Amino acid sequence: LSSPTALEIMKDPDLGVNPKEAPRLKFSNGFRVDLRTANKDANIEGFSYHLIILDEAQDMSAMVIEKSIRPMRNFYAGAVVYIGTPSPERTVFQDTCLRNAATDKENGVDKNIHRLHYEFDYHYVLKARPQYRISIEEDKEIMGEHSDAFRMAYKLEWLDGKGKFTTQSEFNQSMIRQR
Repeated sequence: LSSPTALEIMKDPDLGVNPKEAPRLKFSNGFRVDLRTANKDANIEGFSYHLIILDEAQDMSAMVIEKSIRPMRNFYAGAVVYIGTPSPERTVFQDTCLRNAATDKENGVDKNIHRLHYEFDYHYVLKARPQYRISIEEDKEIMGEHSDAFRMAYKLEWLDGKGKFTTQSEFNQSMIRQR
């Protein structure tokens, strides 16, 4: 929150925020936002939150998420929101997305009510922001529309098992059959 744009937004008197207090922002209504790192070497334990938002969750260590971050929600029975894009490696983010999408499907959840999983690929963004098309077309040209990078970043495709002997789901199925 040190970019010129962020600092300008926080100057808005209606927000009642003192930008000098970052990484802890206190609003005039008593609401508080803490900004913390998920670096595996950081000491982030010992806090409790109603809501935890993990941005770029695909890059976070499973140990940090499961041992240090998720327990921070327990005192308030809070929620954890994961934001990110698919990555080449299997992650807690991917497992959470797939589990939540499967739960929504099992429960027959309406697309707009009580969902656990939300996903917005570049087609969705184009509907809301047509000027996004310029950079999408440029990246299609540079990366190639069928490249792994484009498929993960823009089409939100999981490339589970690409370049490996077997996928995780195939491995799990074979282990179940052997029992």
